[in-house]
Amino acid sequence: MPSSKLIDILLRDSDINPTQKPQSHADLCIAIIATLSAFSCITQQSEGGLAGHDRILFGALDILVAKEGSRGVKRLFQILIREAMSDTRLAFVLRCGELVVNDMDNSTLVQDLLPLTQS
Repeated sequence: MPSSKLIDILLRDSDINPTQKPQSHADLCIAIIATLSAFSCITQQSEGGLAGHDRILFGALDILVAKEGSRGVKRLFQILIREAMSDTRLAFVLRCGELVVNDMDNSTLVQDLLPLTQS
């Protein structure tokens, strides 16, 4: 069950359209900073650190699934697997996969996530 802060974030309207390609690096930075600011109340509750970052990741994945379901999960993995995989990036992508596997459609699991486990 998401905390009330996550529900507040989920219901909040934003001027940032994550489906629109940023026009510049500055636009991308603004989108990232605005997104992180929405989660600042969560990191403050856990006094920052890695626990705060985990809570942001979990919250963002919860919101993605709530907003777009398996379609959003598929889009996320299509973006995450575009770039070359370092060991740390692979670990991050697999961790995300573990967290949303129950909300993932079969094609995303078979075509996008499972091949990464063979690396």
